[in-house]
Amino acid sequence: MKDNISNSKELFAVSNTLLLYYPAVTSYSFLEGKLGISAFFYEFAKLSGQDQYKSMADDTVRELFVKFKTKKIALFNLFEIGIGISYLINKRFIEPDFTSLLQEIDKMLSSFNPEIAKNIQDNSKLAWVGIFVLRNKESIETLKISLIKKVLDIYENFNGFYHLSTLEINAILYFLIAVSNIQQFKLRVSELLKTIDNTFSTNHTKKLDYDYYILMKFYETHKNPTTEHLSNLRNSILTNIDDCSDTDKFIKENLHSLLFAPTIKTVQLKIDFISAIQKVQSRIMDGSFAINDGLAGNGLAGIGLAVLNSK
Repeated sequence: MKDNISNSKELFAVSNTLLLYYPAVTSYSFLEGKLGISAFFYEFAKLSGQDQYKSMADDTVRELFVKFKTKKIALFNLFEIGIGISYLINKRFIEPDFTSLLQEIDKMLSSFNPEIAKNIQDNSKLAWVGIFVLRNKESIETLKISLIKKVLDIYENFNGFYHLSTLEINAILYFLIAVSNIQQFKLRVSELLKTIDNTFSTNHTKKLDYDYYILMKFYETHKNPTTEHLSNLRNSILTNIDDCSDTDKFIKENLHSLLFAPTIKTVQLKIDFISAIQKVQSRIMDGSFAINDGLAGNGLAGIGLAVLNSK
């Protein structure tokens, strides 16, 4: 594997570009900031032997831990960051000691007032709370049941779902279907799925893209009966799905596998990572690129992890 990595123009183009602008990234987000870039750095360092990338990622995790302990990170941001920390622990890139951070977020969630969600115009940060609970394997089972109830309380208090991104809605859908087999939550899950699905029947301008297609293919392949409540979404996907390049599709599939579960690859993809990387590099150089960019969208870290997983 190291021979493949050492000869990979794509990976060195990604890693060197990230190394240059990494100090300017201010967000610690897993999907859109330093934590996501660190995930790529850890993976790249492990397979290439380039230890400077691991050192930079280690520094980021330490900074994040200090900010958490000094309460300099808002609670709403902690759920998505917690997913990233859980990912790094499970990959054994960071020490299990960091599970204490996840346990602290669990405790904070336990005392969280879900009705706050009614008064928040943008619930995007809270969309990740369900995936955090699923990914945090340190939660003991009795606590996890109470946390699942808390997550459902939060989602039921959402001020609509229209403004959420594809990934955020997918995170909610994945959580709901994952807990739909728990008898005490079946009715609540069904009602929430219907509410979300109504978004796609009443809001005709709702953008649909390949992320929805990946998720629906996953559900249909696994014959999950709960998806019967998502008929409007399914029909909208069939008629309104946005077109995107094979490279974009592969990057999206890779991110879905990382966040949720192994995805279903339905087409033979022709990948042109070099063009995708050059496009991002040119946007950085002309100043039209959001500097806080990690795994989501066409972020370089997301492209890098997709390249690594294609080796």
